[in-house]
Amino acid sequence: MYYFDANVFIYPQIYDLKIGSAAKAKEYLTALVEGEIEGCTSTLTWDEIVYIVRKFSGVKKVWLLAKEFLHFLT
Repeated sequence: MYYFDANVFIYPQIYDLKIGSAAKAKEYLTALVEGEIEGCTSTLTWDEIVYIVRKFSGVKKVWLLAKEFLHFLT
């Protein structure tokens, strides 16, 4: 089982998905969604995502992302 730190969810939102850490984070999240790997995260992750993405993208985008993240966990 993999532990997913907040940066795995944040990088694809604020960086170019074709390069570096954002691309690798997207690969891990895709594998998680497709059931290829199992993962967990902390309850603090949501707070970290909201704080950082709001800084970079504003309130509207962060609330959409926050809802997606919470839906992703269920």
